[in-house]
Amino acid sequence: MLLVVLASLLYGAGPVSASDAMAALMANGTEEAWFVVTELRLPPRTIIALATGLALGLAGALLQSMTRNPLAEPGLLGVSAGSSFAVAWPSSWAPPQLLSPPWPPSLERSPAVPGDCRYQGAGPGQ
Repeated sequence: MLLVVLASLLYGAGPVSASDAMAALMANGTEEAWFVVTELRLPPRTIIALATGLALGLAGALLQSMTRNPLAEPGLLGVSAGSSFAVAWPSSWAPPQLLSPPWPPSLERSPAVPGDCRYQGAGPGQ
């Protein structure tokens, strides 16, 4: 895990190379490299990834210990069904403008979606 954290600090988009980032971590780098490593890579990416992994691992361990089942998964308690309900529920009261697709209507009838055309009797081989 330490190697992955170190890789998260050393590699990323931007003008700072891995060697510049390593020099910044050893307090020998430029001010720009220090800023990129400590302000742009460490807090938003590395620390949040570690906290998320810790929270997911803790949630899984709690679920398995509370159910006394080493193979327990979220569907056992209905978490998956609850999240599906939370996603589908707004469609019962939201205005149609909020539920419309974000792409142009012409893409809805493109050949990339042949299943939609087949059910209407206009697909290939119909």
